[in-house]
Amino acid sequence: MMELLQRVLHELWAPIWLLYASSHSETYWPFLPSSLVLVALAYRRYHTDGGVFSWTGFLRFLSPRRAIAHRSVRIDFKNMVLNHYYAAFVIFLAYSLFPPRFGAVVHRLLTNIVGSNPNLPQPIATGHWVPEVLFSISLFLAADFAFFAVHWLFHRVPVLWEFHKIHHSAERLNPLTAYRGHPLNLLSTAIVTTLLTGLVYAIFELICPGGVRRIVVLGADFFILTCKFAGAFLRHSSVWLHFGRRLNHVFNSPAHHQIHHSEDPRHWGKNLGGVLAIFDWMAGTLYVPGEHEKLSYGLASAEENERYNTSVGALYFLPFIRIWRDHLRPALVVRRSARAAH
Repeated sequence: MMELLQRVLHELWAPIWLLYASSHSETYWPFLPSSLVLVALAYRRYHTDGGVFSWTGFLRFLSPRRAIAHRSVRIDFKNMVLNHYYAAFVIFLAYSLFPPRFGAVVHRLLTNIVGSNPNLPQPIATGHWVPEVLFSISLFLAADFAFFAVHWLFHRVPVLWEFHKIHHSAERLNPLTAYRGHPLNLLSTAIVTTLLTGLVYAIFELICPGGVRRIVVLGADFFILTCKFAGAFLRHSSVWLHFGRRLNHVFNSPAHHQIHHSEDPRHWGKNLGGVLAIFDWMAGTLYVPGEHEKLSYGLASAEENERYNTSVGALYFLPFIRIWRDHLRPALVVRRSARAAH
């Protein structure tokens, strides 16, 4: 009986523990020390009086009471817990198991194509470190582009926006806001990431038949991990921090993403990328942060913010209600009217 109880408790605790123990998580514990250093630099630059550092002021700046006690933060926590229990298993399968398997299927297809056409470049076996670097960079670019592409679609397609809207209904940004999302939104990102990274697996298996490994540090892709150390923990926070005029055109800083969450119409649909800003630059959706901007977060109207921040159930069921009411039912009415006219 005790053994069963321990197992149940472990299964209940595991999804929460993985938030801080998994190197794939934005709240992975090693990111915390680097984030504290960045917060201290931001506090010293924007919030100290005459450059004098105050520990009391810093702690108040780090965790303002109003933000912690806000209803939006409570909804973030509840949504995070439910998402990890209902969707974590599916997302884990998509990210951890399917890319190599999907890659194996595509690899067999590409092998048949290349093998049957002598005019195409043939596979070359090599044990050099260059393929590993190229493989890691390719996986990084594929995953980051997948995030951008899905994010772009969820902002541009009205029906998809109804699901993504719950992430933008957060009125106070905090690290838990990273997990505020509808399971269908999370699953869509996982599927597209699986397809693109699986394609990368297939291509490199074809080029290097002996196999090629990605560069891994702490269980995660080296390039993704390095970029996350540069403030991933602060993307969903009120700490204004950017990387300077030049790097702001290449990498997304915490300030980029805070602008993305702004309720100001000038900022809507901007800075959709994950790690890199170059996809936004290419798509015309890049808003480069400069001097400290005072931002308010949430949706366009106070009424909508109220709806999405009263109960966690609204985050899961309101998108379906809104899709039926605002999109499907009007379309059916128009279709019936057109039929009646004929």
